Formats: sequence, C-alpha cells, structure tokens
Amino acid sequence: MEIEHLVEECIGSAMADTLMDLANDIDITAVRHGVNRLEIANELYHIVFGSVNEELVARKIVSVPQNLPKEGRYFKCIELY
Repeated sequence: MEIEHLVEECIGSAMADTLMDLANDIDITAVRHGVNRLEIANELYHIVFGSVNEELVARKIVSVPQNLPKEGRYFKCIELY
C-alpha cells in the first residue's frame, strides 16, 4: 500500500473534518485580528502534514524531499477534497 493511501485511510477524513470545524469555529487571537479562518486551517494542514513528512524521513520510510521551486520542500502525502 502506498504511504499516501495509508495516511489517508488512517487520518484523512478525521483531519478534513477537524480542519473544517476549526475553520468554522476557531476562536483564537488571529481570528480576532481578522485572519481568514480558512487560511488558518490551511496553515494547520501544512504544519500537520509537514510533521508527518518529517517523521517519515526520520524513520527512513521515505527519502528527503526535493526542494520544488517556488513551492518549498515537501512530499505530497495526502489530498483533501
């Protein structure tokens, strides 16, 4: 099974639901200062899956990702629709 499918199977729908709930209901300082809730959810997505990718690299399950011009260094491990 590909890592993408394994991660999606384990946490995909729970993560999507959590991010949408946060986007609709989060009460933090950034929101009070006018930061768009969907932008916050997007940033949380990147933090969580960046951490997943770093852990996969640390455990030598995947290689270190390439640096993609104008995008950064990451592996695509899951897509939320």
